[in-house]
Amino acid sequence: MEYILHIKPTFNCLIKMPTLSAELQKNRLHTFLINEGENLSLSFYPIDEENKNSLPFACQITKHENKLFCHKKEVEIISFPDNNFLMIVNPFLFYYPSSFDNKTQQVSFAGEKHTITYLKNEKLFNIQNSFNSLNLTTQEAIKEIKTKTKDNTLMCICKTKEDKNFVIGLKYSNKNYEVFCLQNVDILEEENNKITTYTNLKDFAGHGKIVEYNFEESFKENITLVYNYDHPFIAKHKEIIPYAFFEALKVKNYKLARTYLTKDLSNKLTDTHFQKFFGDFLQIHQTLNKNYSPEEISLIYEENNLKFAKIFYLKFDNFNKIENISEQ
Repeated sequence: MEYILHIKPTFNCLIKMPTLSAELQKNRLHTFLINEGENLSLSFYPIDEENKNSLPFACQITKHENKLFCHKKEVEIISFPDNNFLMIVNPFLFYYPSSFDNKTQQVSFAGEKHTITYLKNEKLFNIQNSFNSLNLTTQEAIKEIKTKTKDNTLMCICKTKEDKNFVIGLKYSNKNYEVFCLQNVDILEEENNKITTYTNLKDFAGHGKIVEYNFEESFKENITLVYNYDHPFIAKHKEIIPYAFFEALKVKNYKLARTYLTKDLSNKLTDTHFQKFFGDFLQIHQTLNKNYSPEEISLIYEENNLKFAKIFYLKFDNFNKIENISEQ
C-alpha cells in the first residue's frame, strides 16, 4: 500500500529521504509516492540566506488509522481524501540574541503576581509566576511592552523596533495561562480604559477588522468588520470566485457571500444553513488533484488537534454564479 505526500516548504531547502534527495522550492507543492508500510524519516537542509537563523533538522512521520503524525512543531500535516496528505514545513529557527538586554516587569492580575521577561529586539516572550510559565515566539521582535489588566485578563501592547504594534492577550485561571490573542495590527489606539486595533485582513473583498478591548467594568472584546475601501471587491472570474466566496463565509459576511450565489440558491439558504453546512474552518486551500479545476476547493478544519480537509464542488451557471455546492 502507498500514500501520496505533498510537501510544501515555506523556505528553499534540500530534502533527504532514505531512498532519494531533492531540492524543494518554497511555497511550491512537491509530490512523493510513499510506501506506507514503514515509518518515514525526513531531513531538511536550508539552501539560501533568507532565513539566516535556520538550521537543518530531521523528523519522523508515522501512519496510524489512515492518519499521519509528526511531533515536530515545524511540520504541519493536513489529511486530504483518497490517501493524500499535505505537509507544510517551516524552517527550524534558532535565535542568537543580538544583545543580552534582558527586560523584566511585574504585573498583577487574577490575584497573582506575574513576571514578564523578554529580550529587547528579539522574538521571545515569557510570563511566569510561582505555579506556571508560558513561552511564546512572536512574529515580530519586541522593543517594549505596556500592559493593561482586568480580573483574570492581561493585554500586552508590544512595540517593535520599527514602531509597529502587536498585541498579546492572556487569561489566567486554575494556575494556567491561555492565549486568546496574538495579533499583528496595522493601527493601535489607546485610551484610559480601552484599546482599539485595526487589522487589514488582506482578502479579496478588502475586509478590515476593528477590535475594541474594553477594561472599564469587566473585560469585553468587541469585533467589527469593515471594508478598507468604499465598496468590496467582487470577483468575476471563475478561478477566483471560490476563494472570494469562502473568504466572505469565514468572516461571516453572509450578505457578501450571497452575491456569488444564484438567486434561487440564495433564497433557499439561511445564514444558519451556512454555519451548519460549512462550520468554522481554518483556511481555504487548493485541492491536491493533479488536474486543476476551478470548481473544486478545499476547506481546512481542525478537530482533536488533527487537521483535515473537506473538498467541495461548486457548480456555476452561465453567468458564473454558484448554483449548487456539494461535498465530496
